[in-house]
Amino acid sequence: MLAMGINVGLGTDGAASNNRLDLLLEARTAALLAKGASGDASAWSAHATLNAMTLAGARALGLADRIGSIEPGKAADLVAVDLGALDSQPVFDPVSHLIYVAGREQVTDVWVDGRRVVRKRQFTDQLARERVGEMAARCRVWHNRIGEILPAGPRVFESGIG
Repeated sequence: MLAMGINVGLGTDGAASNNRLDLLLEARTAALLAKGASGDASAWSAHATLNAMTLAGARALGLADRIGSIEPGKAADLVAVDLGALDSQPVFDPVSHLIYVAGREQVTDVWVDGRRVVRKRQFTDQLARERVGEMAARCRVWHNRIGEILPAGPRVFESGIG
């Protein structure tokens, strides 16, 4: 598709995909699938994958004028990824490591629209803390609803969350 000039964006639609909510894992999977399906190890590079996660993804959503790259006037949604751990060494190409080595566990800091919401893996923003709390509270409701439609048997979530 890339060779045909088709814009390829990459993202995750949420927990319905695979319950990981890990865009870096999705990026790795996409890059490896492209290589495997084509039989060409250079079919989709780490740099092309990063582009699909950022600017090409924004283009696919029709939002490239507002997001997708770091430049004045655009919303500054950023993440800091720690590649300094022993299991990430050595780092010869940071973009390659981002795609093929890193996962959500290496994300240390997050900025949403220029506002830091995570610092050293801890929420710094009250609104973000509240939203996560609301999400956690809803988990019990969903577990109960799912339990109503599943066949009888042992329940994994009987103890609840929180």
